[in-house]
Amino acid sequence: MKQAVRTEPEDRYGEIARWIQTKALRMGDDKEFAPLFAQSMDRIRDAGLDFYALSFYLFESDAADDALHYTFFKGEVGWLQASVTEEMAEYQVRAHKEAHSWQDAQSEPPVAYLYVPTTMGTVTIAAERHQSFAAAEQAILETLAVALEMLVVRHRDLVAYNVANEAYQQIRARLITSNPDLMALHDGSFDLSGE
Repeated sequence: MKQAVRTEPEDRYGEIARWIQTKALRMGDDKEFAPLFAQSMDRIRDAGLDFYALSFYLFESDAADDALHYTFFKGEVGWLQASVTEEMAEYQVRAHKEAHSWQDAQSEPPVAYLYVPTTMGTVTIAAERHQSFAAAEQAILETLAVALEMLVVRHRDLVAYNVANEAYQQIRARLITSNPDLMALHDGSFDLSGE
C-alpha cells in the first residue's frame, strides 16, 4: 500500500502550526501575546501565504454578540470584546461550519477574504488581489487555524487568570488589614502565647 507523500508547503505550514502551539503552551504572561502573535504572522507570510490582515473571532458562548476579536492589521496586533451580529460573515461561517471566500471588487484595489471556522470561532484573512483565495490556500489556513485558536485561547485564559488573581490579592489584603489577628499572622508578630 502506498503512503501519501506530504508536499513541501504542507510540511512548512505544519511546522509553523507546531511552532505556534509550542509557543502558546510556553506563554506564561499575557504580555507575551502581542509579539508572539506578530511573529506568527510574519512566519506565515514568509512561508508564502499572502495577506495584509488576519482576524480571529473567539466566541465566548452561543450568543451572537459575545466574542473576543483578535486582529493583525499591517503589523499591528490588537484585541477587544466585540459585538457580532448574525448577519456578519464571521458568525455565519461559525454557525454553518463551512469556509467561505469572497471577492470585494468594489474596493480599489480589490480585496479577497477567506473565512475558516474553528472549534470556538472564525479566522479570516484579507489580501489585496484580483482573484479569490484558492482551495490550497484554504487548506493552509485550516491547518494554521487550530494553532492560532490555541494561541488566542491561551491569551484569553492568562488575562482571565490575571484579573481573578488581582481581585483575590485585593480581597486578601483588605481581610488581613481589617483583622488584627490576621494582620499579626501576616507580619509575623503573632505571639504563640496568644498575644
